Amino acid sequence: MARIGRTRLKKEQERFAETKKTVTFAQDLKTRKVSVLETLSLTIKNFAYILVYVK
Repeated sequence: MARIGRTRLKKEQERFAETKKTVTFAQDLKTRKVSVLETLSLTIKNFAYILVYVK
């Protein structure tokens, strides 16, 4: 009887850990997406400056 309770508790803890991982991953992705967009816009600006400079 105690063993069943223990395994159930362990499964619940694992599920909670997975959910937590997913949430932190989503938050990381959100911040990463912002940084990627910033990097992309900076690259485009630099490219435009280079084009102007070359002409």
